Amino acid sequence: MAKPTIKQLQAQIAVLKAQVETQNKIKEGLADSASLLELFNNKLSATSVAMKALDVAGIATGTMASRFIDLNEALNKSSAGVDQLKLSKEALRDSLFDLSKETREFGVSIDDNYKITRDFTQQNVKLLDIYKKNTVGLVDFASRLKAFGVDTKDAYEMVGTLTSNLDMNANQLDSTRRSLVGFARQTGQSVQEVVKSYTNNIKSFMDFLDPKEMNQAFMQFQVMSRRMGMEANKLYGIATKFDTIEQSQEIGARLNQVFSSLGIEFNALALQEMDPKQRVEYLSTKTREALTRARGMGGMEGRLITQALTQAGGFGSVADLRAFAAEGGGRRAGAFERGGGRVAEVSRREEALIARRENIVNLQRANTKIMTETLARQTRFFKSMTSLVDNFPNLIMTAVEKEFELKMRAQGRLLAGEIPEAIKAILENNNIAVSNLSQAVIQLGKVVETMGLTDKQKKDLLASISGLPTSVGLAIKAAMGVT
Repeated sequence: MAKPTIKQLQAQIAVLKAQVETQNKIKEGLADSASLLELFNNKLSATSVAMKALDVAGIATGTMASRFIDLNEALNKSSAGVDQLKLSKEALRDSLFDLSKETREFGVSIDDNYKITRDFTQQNVKLLDIYKKNTVGLVDFASRLKAFGVDTKDAYEMVGTLTSNLDMNANQLDSTRRSLVGFARQTGQSVQEVVKSYTNNIKSFMDFLDPKEMNQAFMQFQVMSRRMGMEANKLYGIATKFDTIEQSQEIGARLNQVFSSLGIEFNALALQEMDPKQRVEYLSTKTREALTRARGMGGMEGRLITQALTQAGGFGSVADLRAFAAEGGGRRAGAFERGGGRVAEVSRREEALIARRENIVNLQRANTKIMTETLARQTRFFKSMTSLVDNFPNLIMTAVEKEFELKMRAQGRLLAGEIPEAIKAILENNNIAVSNLSQAVIQLGKVVETMGLTDKQKKDLLASISGLPTSVGLAIKAAMGVT
């Protein structure tokens, strides 16, 4: 076999040595639970380092080994990791591979999709059913936003908000994203800008119980607030001050007093019957008219009128009042608003084509990545590598869980003064570690049997055994057929 095969097996022996180090640490005495958990993470890292050595060894798999290991490690370290690892990792990898054949069309590579999957294990959405039942659907959602240059942090935050607060399913998430893409096109904004605004402001619009109405209200206020130089939630907050009878009467009375002094009719009762968007249009029309008249009064009087209107309407600042006046009842409205403020939701295919144009610089990279894995999946080595990546971390995790249980039992007995029982538990703990080393050796033996080695290659492999316990070395020799 080729030299890289030897390096692959030597990498596995490095994992065994890491387990031996763990066994030796167990013999040293009783440690607290924190140090044991640290030991657990160190063992996983040792496995990762050893397996990633396959890439350095020259195996023609691109970055697959590292990608698979990083995903397994992320799943394991998340709170949902144990359940995920019991599922078929092969099915998850295959689903991500199939998804990546689609996302490459708009420049998102399989490496990108693996990173997104790992990142989701650190988000709150991992606690929800949508993550457990449709992980790949969430990855698809985030990868499509990534193609538009949306920061992954904003994508994760958007998913978290819509699933945690609104219990949206995958189809509703997909529809929301495509609506935002359509909205960005209609209003001449970037998808990146729209999504960031959405994640920052959408919670203020959740008093709309229907998701489509909520999104439509956000879009209407977002485009107005953008022209007015403020955030959508702030503009919406001003408009909703007239929702209750008490506030509407109080603010309306103050505004009516100022408008009346300028000879402008103001209907405070009508404001309460209007929807939020209509209120902004009404207030901006009246404000523009008031400031136009105040301007003709001259310096001091004009400034007093401006300050009185700011305080009476609860605008927050003179700048906000001036923004209302500049808007002037929708006089700067674009085609989106003149068309009724309804978005044309793009299809998934349309979305992919738009993303392709915007992310063309990454198309070649994404295509190369998926072609590399497509070819690798047809090789015999691919199955051996995925088996190694999957089985070693599981063996280590099982061993550490048992070690943890036994160490805590020994510690408890020691504290209770049962010294002989504590020592017996330590020895039992040690035997468990040896047993798990043997399991790892069996796994190694299976790989050796399927690959076949020349005498020289066996000699190179045996040179790596130094440092392992005699019993383990003998087991490896037996697996290789060496006496």
